[in-house]
Amino acid sequence: MRSVRRQVQILNGRKYDTLPKGGKTRVVDMPSSVTDELLEHVRAYPGSEIELPWGGPEPDKERKKFRLVLTTKYGNAIAANTWNTEI
Repeated sequence: MRSVRRQVQILNGRKYDTLPKGGKTRVVDMPSSVTDELLEHVRAYPGSEIELPWGGPEPDKERKKFRLVLTTKYGNAIAANTWNTEI
C-alpha cells in the first residue's frame, strides 16, 4: 500500500499542488508486483523537484517544493489532459 499525499491540479491553465480529492490523503491498495515496479521506477528515475503554489493557483499562495513521482520528459508535472491523450 502507498499513500497519496498531494496532487498537481490545474485551474485556468495554472498548475498548483493540493491535497487529493476531498481534501484528504489516501492509502492506495496495490499488488506487491505494482509496488515493486513503482519503487524500481523511482530508484531509476527519481523525478524532478518542482515548486508550485500550495492550495490554489493564486500568485500570493505559499510556494512549496516537492519531488514528483512521474514527470514529462522535460521534468515537468504531467497535466491530466496530456496524460489522458498522450501518455
